[in-house]
Amino acid sequence: MEVNKLKYRNAGLEDIPSIIEIEHAAFSEVICEREEVFAERIKVFPEGFRLMEYEGRVIGYISSEIWNAGHPMSEEWFRLGHSIQD
Repeated sequence: MEVNKLKYRNAGLEDIPSIIEIEHAAFSEVICEREEVFAERIKVFPEGFRLMEYEGRVIGYISSEIWNAGHPMSEEWFRLGHSIQD
């Protein structure tokens, strides 16, 4: 792999099939997120959902969230399928 051919960009809804493919290749079925979860994350915080491409093919992703630092953490925040809108 030639590092200079790697590209990074924000994800769009049209990228969900590639994201789901990576999700299922990387994680056990019992902890894979659903398409609807990724769609919400892309809509709510597009700058926080980045893709890595190599020669025009999506090969990785990272999804992040912004949390209120002054708010006590809750187990709910880490549950599979949680809403980042909330």
